Amino acid sequence: MSDADRDARFEARAAAYLRSLGAERNYSKHTIAAGRFDLDRFGAHLAEIGVAWDALRDEHVRDYITRRLADDGMERSSVRREVSTLRRFYAYCIERGEASFNPWADVTVPRGGRKLPDTLTIEQVACLLKPETDEPLEARDLAMFELMYSSGLRLSELVGVNRGDLDLAEGMVRVTGKGDK
Repeated sequence: MSDADRDARFEARAAAYLRSLGAERNYSKHTIAAGRFDLDRFGAHLAEIGVAWDALRDEHVRDYITRRLADDGMERSSVRREVSTLRRFYAYCIERGEASFNPWADVTVPRGGRKLPDTLTIEQVACLLKPETDEPLEARDLAMFELMYSSGLRLSELVGVNRGDLDLAEGMVRVTGKGDK
């Protein structure tokens, strides 16, 4: 089989898979575009190494992931998405009898470290909690910000507070958190 025939077979399978994502599974156009990007990149890699998509083996998969993480400098989350796309593509081909083996089935990419959110500076907090008018709604909003900031409440916990939860004489508030605790 010539390189052009091998590439055309992959392109035809990839195009059919992407059509199925929109027609059968109602995926968003953004998900389909990301899948197209991943499959195009993978197809170019296959052409570069001269391996047919249905002859892919574990060593090719390891090499591909290593290149993505090390050589291309991709984030782990992007590599995870790409592996997921390829895993689903091969599963689709197996369902239709076009492939007999999914080389991506057992591939896992470790999660990267979770990035903590940025925090406000002391000056930003002071500005946020500084009263600017005597309007009742603004005073309420300011009290809500102050309560959230000083107590560490989640937004869902704050909006669940009712008048009956307040004890103004004691300066206390009863809050129901996650799991109704």
